Amino acid sequence: MVGGWPVVMYARHGENGGILSALSAEEKKIICKNGKMNKLTESQITKQIRDVLKACRIWHYKSWAGPMTYPKGISDIIGIYKGRFLAIEVKRPGLKPSEHQQAFIDRVNEEGGIGFVAWFPEDVVKELNLEVELAPLFYQEKR
Repeated sequence: MVGGWPVVMYARHGENGGILSALSAEEKKIICKNGKMNKLTESQITKQIRDVLKACRIWHYKSWAGPMTYPKGISDIIGIYKGRFLAIEVKRPGLKPSEHQQAFIDRVNEEGGIGFVAWFPEDVVKELNLEVELAPLFYQEKR
């Protein structure tokens, strides 16, 4: 806790270089392969976002969508925040939601819920106006 707020550690793409020494052996296995850095996968970003939601005690679950899922485009994370339906579509940096995914988010917002796309844990903190301290662990992407 920092100033009474939860602290969430997470890995982050590039920018300020690598602090691999701060990662556990298991975390290093996730982001390193054959001694080279890899980009974070959508599932790793989802886990980081879920860690933020858990730290803030926000009820949620990971939605597992497939070809037979209804409705099409349902968001990756579904929950309830301050009495409102919550839908978070998780994307890797640079990617955009599909037409069905954007339509789902739009519908959630039209009906009074909270729906948005998150590329980083900071997006969730900003959109939900959370009081949480994020402590990013930077690493270089392979070139």
